Amino acid sequence: MAFGFKIKFSFISLHSIFLLLLLFFYIATAAAAALYSQSIIKTLPGFNGDLPFKLETGYIGVGKDDEVQLFYYFIESERDPQNDPLVLSLIGGPGCSSLSTIVDEFGPIAFDPTTFGSSLPSLVLNPYSWTKMANIIFLDWPAFSGFSYATNPDAYYTSDSSSPKDIYTFLRKGYFIGNPVTDAHLVENERVQYAYNMALISDQHLKLAESSCGKEYVNVDVNNVQCQHALQLIDKCLEDIVTAFILGPACPKTDSVQSILEDNSNGIILPSAKTKVVCQDQLYLLSETWANNPVVRKALGVREGTIGKWIRCSKAKTYDADITSSAKYHRFLIEKGYRGLVYSGDHDLKAPYTSTMKWIRSLNLTLDEIWRPWKLDYQVAGYTERYEQDGAYLTFATVKGSGHTVATYTPEEAFAMISRWLSDKPL
Repeated sequence: MAFGFKIKFSFISLHSIFLLLLLFFYIATAAAAALYSQSIIKTLPGFNGDLPFKLETGYIGVGKDDEVQLFYYFIESERDPQNDPLVLSLIGGPGCSSLSTIVDEFGPIAFDPTTFGSSLPSLVLNPYSWTKMANIIFLDWPAFSGFSYATNPDAYYTSDSSSPKDIYTFLRKGYFIGNPVTDAHLVENERVQYAYNMALISDQHLKLAESSCGKEYVNVDVNNVQCQHALQLIDKCLEDIVTAFILGPACPKTDSVQSILEDNSNGIILPSAKTKVVCQDQLYLLSETWANNPVVRKALGVREGTIGKWIRCSKAKTYDADITSSAKYHRFLIEKGYRGLVYSGDHDLKAPYTSTMKWIRSLNLTLDEIWRPWKLDYQVAGYTERYEQDGAYLTFATVKGSGHTVATYTPEEAFAMISRWLSDKPL
């Protein structure tokens, strides 16, 4: 595996984070034990010509007798790989594939939206790829994610507290996370207030829910008829809202995959993206079409017979979410001198930015820089504030008009934010 860099920093990027501190605990032992196989990929099906960046894929064997085989994509920095940061990118779920991060968010390639319905979607270059400023390892983790697998069926049984043992990584000076589900209960409970703030439900809906539910919207007593009624009214208002991006178009209500792919009438134009954004299922089905093509699998070096159908997010019953909140672990990392960046798209109902602000403030860190706008090309791109603890900093930032996967909806703003933070500059 191409780790032959003079690593200046390392970072962990997670969209849904349950176990940040545990990653820190297992760095030393995992690195020593890991075995890997690798392939250098020079062309990809659907892309015209040779890849203008260095792509390596392979498997990292971890766990007892290397029974867990984690599939990775390593993309070398297009700027200065010897001196640029090394980033480990982990998508959430748990159980989602990092391929989605590559093609839908901040990787160097993306699907051409004009090729919807094709047997092999076309790939184009992403001008806002984060590989223009960093070396990135995209890891399919845990074992039931993407092209990763286990040779022992028992190895698929894992949890928040045990799966970090399988991570092969480096952690040096910092980490960043996007739209994190740091405290699942807090996030789910916050959605009602957020929906009201964004004019998705009325003040009557909110008052009825608050008075009948006591501001507890998750663990509701089944005998509390008024609360159940209030939540049903709210659900009715939100049923056609895309929770990951409330401005986004809902997908056609159909069971036919092909009809979803062919229906390209449902779309909007995002100013920053300068392109038509289709419904989420269209984007995800493109990934499934491409990743399940046998020519693609061969090109990527996927081992035959190890997994069946590639699924973007696998809902495995073998995973135990045994850590309900990782908020306190952020304070631990800050106390150890690690600087952090937590960012949220402000149009994300799945993990509202207000819930993130609440758990950050619960850490009782010192407010070092008050809430202010951060800008791109003289325009407000979002808002930020910074906290301090013994010389280490935790920065929180919103991205204006963005959703759950910030680089998908506002790629230029996301690129600017991460570039400034990696360079240790103010947003």
